[in-house]
Amino acid sequence: MTSNVSNAFATGRQRFDIEHSLDNRKSVQLLPPLGSTTATHATGVSELSASCAHARAGRQTKIPVACVADHATTPNALAVIRSAGITLRMDGPRLLASPRSAVTADVARLIIKHRNELIALLRPLPCPIDILEAAAIHAEAGTDPDVAEIDALTMTGFRSWGELAQRMATDIASELAAVPKPTSTVGAKLLHATHVFVRSPAFASAVAAGWSIPSLFAIPDPHDLPQGAGLVVRLALGSGNMKLVEIDADKATLKKPDGRQVWLDRHSAPELEAFPPWWQSPAIVGEGE
Repeated sequence: MTSNVSNAFATGRQRFDIEHSLDNRKSVQLLPPLGSTTATHATGVSELSASCAHARAGRQTKIPVACVADHATTPNALAVIRSAGITLRMDGPRLLASPRSAVTADVARLIIKHRNELIALLRPLPCPIDILEAAAIHAEAGTDPDVAEIDALTMTGFRSWGELAQRMATDIASELAAVPKPTSTVGAKLLHATHVFVRSPAFASAVAAGWSIPSLFAIPDPHDLPQGAGLVVRLALGSGNMKLVEIDADKATLKKPDGRQVWLDRHSAPELEAFPPWWQSPAIVGEGE
């Protein structure tokens, strides 16, 4: 398997060119087929979390490319590409992959096969809080609140909260697939709880209510869990075996085993917005395991 690609090679109507990325590393540019449409920006849950919460990037582990290149779904393909140490981003109409040295023939084939879907996954993800704030501004100006919310969503390229939540869930699943398998009880519990939560209706409700990635998954102090952590982390690691029964813009309603309810105020820990989700914490998925 070669570790380099030539300066320019053609596969059908697709063409890769080599150029410098913004940080002066070599990048591989995937030019679109003639007549195709392209997205113009790039982000995923990591970047959404960063824009909402200044999140730090996490470690990733390598996944063999050849064994999935032919049959991978697009989210799995993106996870494999990322696990190979490759960053995909949009620069205007161009899809760039860097560093050049990591783009093997198998990776190139994977990108070509899933090109349009990858571009869709790289479409900017808006922060739910920003959407709600935009809707509130329009509502204060006289627009019907429901119409204002739909308009604010549409301006970001999403038709509904459910569509945005599904895209966020896909990105989260892709990132989880690219991190090392947890070797501790804490990591295993967090992985299971996160998968269950993002597949549940509660995740769409949380997104629509303005809960950010950090407010759900952040870990301020890995050595003092689950104190001060995001909602899902608390549910996964808390000693009370509580269940989430309702979530809205202000609070999450939790039920204890004895039937009593407690409430977690979404606004009680604004400092969470400065921390990444747990799967980007080296103490959870890295050397600290």
